[in-house]
Amino acid sequence: MKKWLIIMLALFVFVGIGKIRVIDPYYAGEDNMLHLNLINDGEDDLTGSKVRIIFPELGLVYQTNPFTLYDDSKQGKLIPLELPADTLAGDYLMRISFTNDDTRVIRHRWVTVV
Repeated sequence: MKKWLIIMLALFVFVGIGKIRVIDPYYAGEDNMLHLNLINDGEDDLTGSKVRIIFPELGLVYQTNPFTLYDDSKQGKLIPLELPADTLAGDYLMRISFTNDDTRVIRHRWVTVV
């Protein structure tokens, strides 16, 4: 049992989304910003990494260009989010995902649009 537990822990990649700064409220028809702190506490570089922001109710998807999150490092990403001018005021769920070929981390935040 101990042997399997050690193997399972060795396969786990220590990567995560640290702080998520949503500058609330968001404004329809304007550039809004999302700031993410990404953390790689593992021993491997995470090449081909992307951050994707999805607003399921609005059908909007934003994505960064591929980048490398180096081992034992932190990296900030400032992501512009332009909401269409006809977006109705209200609260919307925002899905934030960090992915590469081996890793996926997903977080959700509520955003107020005025």
